[in-house]
Amino acid sequence: MFIFEYINVNSINFNIIIENMKDRIIQIMEQEGMTSARFADSIGVQRAIMSHILSGRNNPSLDVLLKIITRFDYLSTDWVLFGKEPMFKHQQQLTKIEDEEIEDDISFSLIDQENEECQILSQQEEENNDKEEKIHKRSFGKPSIKSVTKIVVFYSDNTFENFLPERHVRK
Repeated sequence: MFIFEYINVNSINFNIIIENMKDRIIQIMEQEGMTSARFADSIGVQRAIMSHILSGRNNPSLDVLLKIITRFDYLSTDWVLFGKEPMFKHQQQLTKIEDEEIEDDISFSLIDQENEECQILSQQEEENNDKEEKIHKRSFGKPSIKSVTKIVVFYSDNTFENFLPERHVRK
C-alpha cells in the first residue's frame, strides 16, 4: 500500500509538470506573437495536435517537445521540459540582443544628426545664395539668373544623397 501511495504522489506531480508545460507552450506562443495554428505550422505538427494540447485533451508528446526545442533553440531545454529557470539558454543572448538594439538606436541617432546637419547646411547655402542674389541685384540692378549648385535628396529610411551638376552654367 505504501508503494501505491508513492506512485500516486508521483503521478500528481507529473500532471502538474504537464499542466505547467502547456502554460510554457502558451508563453512561447505569446512571446513569439503566434496563434496556435501558426505555432503548429512553425514546429511542423498538425494544427489539431496543438489544439488538443492547449485544450488539455492530450499531453504534448516527446516528438512535439523535441520539435519545440529544435525550432526555438534559444529556449532552455530544462525550462521547456521542467520549468527550471532561466527560460533562455544563455542570459548573454538577451544582453547581446539588448546591446544590438542600443547600437541600432545610436546608429539611428547619428543618422538623424547627420541629416539635421545636412539640412542646416542646405538652409545656410540657400541663405547665402539669397544674399548673393541681393548683392548682385544691388550691384547691377538686374536680377541674376539662378543655376542649380547642389541637390540633396532625403529618403524615408533617414539616408540622403547629394547631387552636384558637372559644371555651373550662368547665362
